[in-house]
Amino acid sequence: MEVTKLGMWATLDAGLQIVMLPILNPLVGEKVILFSALLASILLDKLKEEREKTTREYARF
Repeated sequence: MEVTKLGMWATLDAGLQIVMLPILNPLVGEKVILFSALLASILLDKLKEEREKTTREYARF
């Protein structure tokens, strides 16, 4: 997955949180926050992998 796609998904996730959390009740909101934190963690891991891969590719040249 490209780094730009990961950034796009992270931005969409943050935007949805801002819009949806005030609408949801506190219990559901808490679950959304926990799920979003998990998703952000996964996206950051993927972003780190892509950055390391790109760095290795440039190091070969």
